[in-house]
Amino acid sequence: MPNPEQKNVVEVEAIFGRIEAFADDLITSQIMAFGAHTRPEVAFLSSMVDAGDDVIDLGGHIGSFAIPLAARIGPRGRIVIVEGLPETFTVLERNMRRIAPAAAVTTVNALIALPDRRYIARTPDGNTGATYFLPETNDGPVQVPVMSLDALCQTHFFPRVLKIDLEGFEEIVLRDAPELLSRLPIIYAEVADQLMRRNGSTVERLDSLLRACGYRFFRNIGDRNAAHDNFAVEELPALSAGGDFFDVLAVHRSDERLSRLLVLSKR
Repeated sequence: MPNPEQKNVVEVEAIFGRIEAFADDLITSQIMAFGAHTRPEVAFLSSMVDAGDDVIDLGGHIGSFAIPLAARIGPRGRIVIVEGLPETFTVLERNMRRIAPAAAVTTVNALIALPDRRYIARTPDGNTGATYFLPETNDGPVQVPVMSLDALCQTHFFPRVLKIDLEGFEEIVLRDAPELLSRLPIIYAEVADQLMRRNGSTVERLDSLLRACGYRFFRNIGDRNAAHDNFAVEELPALSAGGDFFDVLAVHRSDERLSRLLVLSKR
């Protein structure tokens, strides 16, 4: 049952089981309406994940992606889920213990960002999934540990698949992770121009970084939120062609799984 000290936590029924979520929250309302948060997008990413894969989920929130990904990789796979906001992390931990195979799951309460800086959290009203972190210039306490993506991987493992939803930190975090990028994982990332610019980055910089590594870009042009698992794949000539806000699957041109997307994109 939810922690009685967390008055804003409720239980909701998702397609992958009953989980805890935040009351009066956008993601909770999507789970209640559709069975999952951005359900077609979860299916899109899952189509590139195989049993036994090692997966890292940055920006795990309450586990709406991590739970189905843990089921997808099964007991032979491993998943590390990172969530920066301590209150959200507590709910994430309980959800993963309740549903996901414990032996395959590691949860980490940390902010993946530039480790030489301090950050403070900001959560928009009614949308805990949009929590973002700003540089903290005061001498107050650091809310969560900060580490680089390469340091996280060195502590746990370098993933076959990386899901990254860090509210505009995506390019900054990846640019600071040369060892990870050298291993050419499949990358599923949120691309939000306004959020990137808030952090001093741009969609064009993310495009340049990944293209220089040999990645090709794909997006779901079907429903983003729906009570089904259908998606439609389009290859993007550049990230800027995807619009101001979307999720991208970046797959290296040498990756054997690239053929899956090429087939789907021609339908």
